[in-house]
Amino acid sequence: MVYEDRSWLLLRPSGTEPKIRFYAQAPDRGRLETLIHKLREIILEEAKKYDIVVSGVEEQVDLGFTLQKISGSHTS
Repeated sequence: MVYEDRSWLLLRPSGTEPKIRFYAQAPDRGRLETLIHKLREIILEEAKKYDIVVSGVEEQVDLGFTLQKISGSHTS
């Protein structure tokens, strides 16, 4: 998902573990945290609809999702 402010979220299955990985980028930490918390809400709501047990989401959220903020421009 790409948003007007150029923030984005990417979800993909792990190739080596039974997990779904997600990545996010945003112009500032506040926007990044907003995106991550919204994604967490969506995952938990959808899982509840289908009686799917979700583990690790709460812990990952509290620990900052183990995500890195990536700056919008890179130079080599």
